[in-house]
Amino acid sequence: MIIGKRVKVALIIIIVPIALAISLWLTIPKWLPGIASIWLPEGTKLSLNERPHFIKRGISLSGIQFRAGDCLLANAGPLSLTYQQRQWNLQGDSLDIDTHCLESLPPQPQATDSDIPLSIADIQNQLPLFNITLDKLRITPWESYQGRAVVTNSAEGQRLAFQGDLVSGIVSLNNQQMLTLESLKLQIPDSDDVIQLNGDVKVPVSLDEIPEQGDIHGEFVTSYVEKPLLMKLNWQQKKGHLTITPEGEEQSLLDVPWELSIAEKRLLVVEQGQWRWPYASQPFNGACV
Repeated sequence: MIIGKRVKVALIIIIVPIALAISLWLTIPKWLPGIASIWLPEGTKLSLNERPHFIKRGISLSGIQFRAGDCLLANAGPLSLTYQQRQWNLQGDSLDIDTHCLESLPPQPQATDSDIPLSIADIQNQLPLFNITLDKLRITPWESYQGRAVVTNSAEGQRLAFQGDLVSGIVSLNNQQMLTLESLKLQIPDSDDVIQLNGDVKVPVSLDEIPEQGDIHGEFVTSYVEKPLLMKLNWQQKKGHLTITPEGEEQSLLDVPWELSIAEKRLLVVEQGQWRWPYASQPFNGACV
């Protein structure tokens, strides 16, 4: 009899946690959003279409939504999350983001002087190794620039690659906080105008500071000008220089030395800048001193 009672107690000890775990798993769509709301901004809500399903080395979701008030801010299609070779892999069919919903967010608490500014290096060090692939990323109201996005975090840093019909590009951030725009090509909808950019920007230590140095080059192809327009933008600390010059010419269309003043509030000060536009029926030019 004593043995029988011990067996019953043992079975209860085993069965109850299993039953509880199964019950929690089956009801994830009901209780997980409530738990997540603890860390989400006030006025937002997370919801799942249905409970996750187990797959090899991970789980899959049929869909997940993120709302700001009654507005659907983000809607992700079928997703799968796996862990393999010390790396998280998130694969998604689609992600739709409606920026108009940001207006539905309530005012967030203002930062105080005692708050420690976010450090880019600290954020990088805390990120796990991951690979995120979204077959279709669409952001309203810029639906024309939808495309495939791949975000990776490796030992060398972070990298974003985007490929769409009207825009494509690659940008990376290394562990020395140097942001490199390897390539960016953007075509204006319903036109042949094309913008291409590349360059480097030294990311500031804190997110509330301005990049201390940068060197960006660009090319603009437009039907208004026969030649491509070459852009150069560089700066060091608070001083910089912007020029736009037709390809193969020495005289610039825009030549603007500038300085950023932050004595009381941030102001962009331009001195001895020059500009001209010889392509109109009546050419014109000007300067600022």
